[in-house]
Amino acid sequence: MFERFRSENSVVVVVDIQAKMMPVILDGDRVVARTRFLLRAAQILGVAVMATEQNPGRLGPTDTSLEDWIGQPRSKMSFSAAEFVPTDVQNVVLVGVETHICVAQTMLDLRSRGQSVAVVSDAVGARTQDRHTAGLEAIVAAGARLIHSEALVYEWIATAEHPRFRDILGLVKELDS
Repeated sequence: MFERFRSENSVVVVVDIQAKMMPVILDGDRVVARTRFLLRAAQILGVAVMATEQNPGRLGPTDTSLEDWIGQPRSKMSFSAAEFVPTDVQNVVLVGVETHICVAQTMLDLRSRGQSVAVVSDAVGARTQDRHTAGLEAIVAAGARLIHSEALVYEWIATAEHPRFRDILGLVKELDS
């Protein structure tokens, strides 16, 4: 049974969205754009955000269009980013690449620690559709949620009476235009 994610009990983990990687990721521009939308909403709502970079000496830094919202990325050689996520965080939101490798392995490690995980389906990607699909299937099979970025943001606020609803609505309209 899944529980609703709230802004006060969530952290967003941006997994390896590095500029050198994104041109080879299927729909990489969409992954970056939807991640940026989610991070902007997280900032408005006070949701914690962290980021990782896989072997940055070889793969370079995080996509510069995200740097205003991620803080200092953590460098990693492990395919999982779970070691950087505090164990007391109730709900972890994952975005990034690649779906079937770093995102999936991070999810598996977080789930093994008992944390709830939501993978944002429109903000994860892989080099090919079959890799992406296999990753999504493994994520669901392991007990994580798949959720669209817009649905997650509305879940965070829960009601049109939320004090930041208009700000969120503005972001959604901006993305739709």
